Amino acid sequence: MRSTVIAVAIRLAISASLAVSGVIHAYLYVNGYRDIPTIGPGFLGQAIVFCVLALLILAGGPAWLRWVAGVLSAGALVAFALSRTVGLFGFAERGWNPSPQAAVSVIAEVLTVVFVAASVLSSRTKPPLTQQRSHQAAGVTTAQSFAHPRRRSASPIRRNRSHCESLCPLKPTTSLKPSWASAKWSRSPTTSP
Repeated sequence: MRSTVIAVAIRLAISASLAVSGVIHAYLYVNGYRDIPTIGPGFLGQAIVFCVLALLILAGGPAWLRWVAGVLSAGALVAFALSRTVGLFGFAERGWNPSPQAAVSVIAEVLTVVFVAASVLSSRTKPPLTQQRSHQAAGVTTAQSFAHPRRRSASPIRRNRSHCESLCPLKPTTSLKPSWASAKWSRSPTTSP
């Protein structure tokens, strides 16, 4: 239960930070950046992609969308750094202009990368405590459960077959195993002991 709540919270946080960055880039595109060659269409593209990703992640899209969000946010941070240092496609700005949009966008993109990392780390968890406790209560250590598979509970196939047999009014007259499956070492597979 707790891990589900954490996963949903992380998904919501990724979606929100992506949406903030996307809306800021759409605002900047409309208010002057559309006239800058290459950079303007890049801002529009980022706005569209980030907002669509935010909606898909919010709707519970597959986990690989979160990876895409993290990679694109990291790329946006690299593009921001390049535009402040050596320039990007002939475009350069100084400091945190336009203010406050530049700072808010950088914060949103950093948070997206952090939330995606948290999502990856939270998905790589140990088995649930209830499973560990059931093995301990049965007196079976982890090593024994792998070394001795017969000590574990019946397989789902066996459980389902016995359940179906108890519900079916017609009982088969023959075994469900083929004749050669029960045979011990013999010369022909059709003979049974």
